[in-house]
Amino acid sequence: MTYMYIQFLVRTKMEIGSEFWLENNRIYEGKDINWLYGNTVFTSSGRGALTLLLKQIKPRWRTALLPAYLCNSMILPFLNEGYLCKFYKINQELEPDLSDLHHLEGVGVFVHMGYFGYRTNQNLQDIIKKLKQNSTIILEDITHSIGSKYQGFEENDYYIASLRKWFGIPSGGILGSSVREIHSDVLNENELFTFIRREALLLKGEYIKTGDEKLKKLYQNLFAMAEQLLEEEKLTAKIDSLSMRIIRSIDFNEIREKRRANYSYLYKGIKDVSFITPVFHSLPDGVCPMFFPIYTLKNRAEIRKKLTNASVYCPIHWPVPTQLTESEYKKASLIYDRILSIPCDQRYGHRDMKRICHVLKNLKVS
Repeated sequence: MTYMYIQFLVRTKMEIGSEFWLENNRIYEGKDINWLYGNTVFTSSGRGALTLLLKQIKPRWRTALLPAYLCNSMILPFLNEGYLCKFYKINQELEPDLSDLHHLEGVGVFVHMGYFGYRTNQNLQDIIKKLKQNSTIILEDITHSIGSKYQGFEENDYYIASLRKWFGIPSGGILGSSVREIHSDVLNENELFTFIRREALLLKGEYIKTGDEKLKKLYQNLFAMAEQLLEEEKLTAKIDSLSMRIIRSIDFNEIREKRRANYSYLYKGIKDVSFITPVFHSLPDGVCPMFFPIYTLKNRAEIRKKLTNASVYCPIHWPVPTQLTESEYKKASLIYDRILSIPCDQRYGHRDMKRICHVLKNLKVS
């Protein structure tokens, strides 16, 4: 059996999706970062970036208006700082429902975002202008769109993002602003969190290289341990030096090109699969897709389980936050209950996308 054939067998059984990985002993060459804002602070996580922001701003009202489709970790920092959180409707196209944004008085912080790399929040221009006139602080979460090439609103006061969603780094989040000052001189590194995450990333890298199943449980446990540490983190920590070197080595143009190619392959390859439908039906110039999001038209849990059995790991963005009221959940229930994210990132190529398409086309769903 030839070496190339062995590598092919390993690759066709290799998992697609889930956490990124690191290659041991790789040297990362740094360069200038040209995608930052005038003032940017690198933190250990996106949630840490948000916490750092909330501890230094003084909004006119201690209320926050957030999209009803979001991650629970976006809500908790507001609650921890004593904010009253309210939510506005997001429609099936992942755009803000403007009919749900007519009561704009008394909003201290307004949070908005584009989903999966698309500028789904572009219809907010007039809303944001009105909020600014009422002294509202405007915050855009660019976690999903940091790789896309489009301009944010001039009225944005701050930007935050989690960088760990985009590449294999032990830690990484940013808080940025083109117009406001940011204080960060009190940040220390969360060394235990960084160490555990780094070891998990290296173990997964070894697993990807060798296919040794004994490593899988080890790195999964370490990733879970790191997330628990992040949950318990009380103070914002700064990014670690290895993550900073990796970030400085990133070529976003290359990442964007790979993700767009993978996305296009998936779109063409699964268009005839009857039990799913893409969330987006085009790929505009400049969009760097975070995933290939789909809506499931049949049993999502069954589809996801069968994909997992084929080593294709599709996350759900996101579980329903416990802070949403029943009426607020109903507004976004279709998204929460049916959306599924197919990996299309820069780790993979056409062979991997072909494999995903093959698995989906051959799934039997009840």
